Amino acid sequence: MAVCLVVLDLVVFCFPFIKMTLGCQNDRIAGVTVPYHSTASKPNFHTQMDLGSTCNSRCACTERYSPVCGSDDVTYYSACHAGCTVSNINKTFEECGCVGKHRNLTENVKERIASRGTCSKPCERDLLIFTILSGIFGTLLAMVVILNVMIILRCVSPTDKPYALGFRAVVTQLFGSMPSPLYTGILIDSACTLWGKTPCGQRGACLLYDLPDYRYKLMGLFGFLKGTSCVFYIVAMVTIFRNPDPGNTDNIQGNQGVFGQTANSEPRPVCDSESNDLDVTSV
Repeated sequence: MAVCLVVLDLVVFCFPFIKMTLGCQNDRIAGVTVPYHSTASKPNFHTQMDLGSTCNSRCACTERYSPVCGSDDVTYYSACHAGCTVSNINKTFEECGCVGKHRNLTENVKERIASRGTCSKPCERDLLIFTILSGIFGTLLAMVVILNVMIILRCVSPTDKPYALGFRAVVTQLFGSMPSPLYTGILIDSACTLWGKTPCGQRGACLLYDLPDYRYKLMGLFGFLKGTSCVFYIVAMVTIFRNPDPGNTDNIQGNQGVFGQTANSEPRPVCDSESNDLDVTSV
């Protein structure tokens, strides 16, 4: 059973690294992930944004994030930052001076228009594969937890089983459930590209993540934690196999049936009423 637990945990350990290869690419956002002009330097994701350009210099744009998708398949911070001067009722914008200029391919852009929303690229195939792998990952992880509990029940005496399960629950909550939101949140925030602002001017929620950075950091964290648990499982298994407790052999063998009568249980004594019945029958 211990070998099965280690093998399953090693299989689960591989899943986060497989998931690293699946995911969508970053949206092309002018001034955030791509420059406005082909000759301009690419902006640094996490340190600066370059939303200003000659095509929108007369618009006096604010920092309110309201993305629009240009006809050149590039997302702009807002219609104002796209240089649009005409707004239609159907949530489209026309005469957008910045549309098409980021690639110097203005001759291929017949209409300088934009519509509300981002120009997200479809990635349904990766999403489907990721969902299937997540289901398999969850199933195997549940099997690891069940084997973990069964090994604990077989390695301790019957009187210590409640204490062992309680100690396991305390350690799981203390070192797993309680601190994990803190360091996971810090890790996710480090992958943010664009932060929103509150009405008071303070930093608000994240509006845009660097998707590859997000994916590598989060899956890398899961792989590191699962790899650490694999090491502890292997050390525990090797220690038990090399140094068996002779005094505990009967106890371990007797606990093969956790929910039934153990093999080394003493025979049930015959009560007085049964003894009297046997005497009367024999007479």
